[in-house]
Amino acid sequence: MDLRERAARIVTIVRGEGRTREAATQAVLVELEAAEPREAELSWKRQLGALLELTRGQGLEQWSLEQTLRRVTELAVDTLGVARMSAWFFNADQSVLAAADVFEAATRLHSAGARLDRNDFPRYFALLSDARVLAVRDASHDPRSAEFAAIYFAQAGVSSTLDAPVRWQGVPTGVLCCEHAGPLRSWREDEVSFIASLADAVSLALEADHRRRTEQALAEKLALIEAQQAALHGLRSPVLELWDGVLALPLGGPLDASRGAALLASLTAALADRRPAFVLLDLSELERIDADTSAALAAMVRAAAEHHAQCVLAGVHGELVPAELRGLVTTSSLKTGLQHCIKRPR
Repeated sequence: MDLRERAARIVTIVRGEGRTREAATQAVLVELEAAEPREAELSWKRQLGALLELTRGQGLEQWSLEQTLRRVTELAVDTLGVARMSAWFFNADQSVLAAADVFEAATRLHSAGARLDRNDFPRYFALLSDARVLAVRDASHDPRSAEFAAIYFAQAGVSSTLDAPVRWQGVPTGVLCCEHAGPLRSWREDEVSFIASLADAVSLALEADHRRRTEQALAEKLALIEAQQAALHGLRSPVLELWDGVLALPLGGPLDASRGAALLASLTAALADRRPAFVLLDLSELERIDADTSAALAAMVRAAAEHHAQCVLAGVHGELVPAELRGLVTTSSLKTGLQHCIKRPR
């Protein structure tokens, strides 16, 4: 029963006040509309609840990127009442968009793998560089989306679209796409804001995913370092490449003039071959830092400088460093030394 029908049913109550039927109906309509929750308000509350749920999950870093995308597409379908929601990401040169997750309202199923080529949709790809949201009422005829009309919209029954580019570190990374089927739909301001917020949430998920991958790679490297260090005893040239642009030279055991010269030769060859930005001299296993050790370390520091690399002394406290080397960065362990190097630009 709509508002007018409800008003007509109670009009006899207010007609007793001397109003005409038309005036009475209008008066009741005003009252009912004031009491009836508006659809926009209800929609806003649904959107807020969806965003809060998504933020809680991301804030606790409970979800992987894949899980976040599945939840985002489901929330968009259920909150906006659209037929389909998808998340797409660019390849390295932004010539292709690949579907990371597509959620269908009718089947409640997820899929992925579809691809869009920039050469086939040049106008749409160009719009993603600057637009915040593309709210399109008539998807088949609006110039912003008409490239998809014949190849996709007609067969999929798509009438209106709502797309929000995803950016990470200021660069366009992908796009979220809502597809409405049925009569043409004019997107409300709250719906435009909602899809933009979902795009921001995906940006945060990308950042969290990048951080997790970096931490995992670092943990794997450190585990490899530990395994290699265990096998270093007796090796003649233990120069390790820990990270892109970072070499390490573990210096366990006695470091007399003969061994110092051999290690210097190995380091010099590695510097010339790999051209690193940093050299980590790991002193954590040194038995002592005597005159021979200091001389060997100083020679290694000079060799690194000649190849435009910065030396970092790892596994030693600053007060134990020989006076001639106290201008160098020191760290308490090889792990913290590597973290220092990774955070510095090359």
